[in-house]
Amino acid sequence: MAQVNSEMLYQAALKLKAQTESLHESLDDCGAQLRAIASHLNATHCDVRNIHAILLRQDASLTRIERRLGIGEVTA
Repeated sequence: MAQVNSEMLYQAALKLKAQTESLHESLDDCGAQLRAIASHLNATHCDVRNIHAILLRQDASLTRIERRLGIGEVTA
């Protein structure tokens, strides 16, 4: 079996360090992408909430108009 010397261990440690740094950079990129996705989801949620509020106001307005005209829903 081949003998392991300190130079071989040092080279293996350097390679491991480089791989660890690369992994760290990849994780940082993933984190940034997740933050961007979360930001977009939050904006979409706000848009949907605003649309919902507008629709509720329009529904209330339509209900008042129907009531004034006497054309509300017929219940059987």
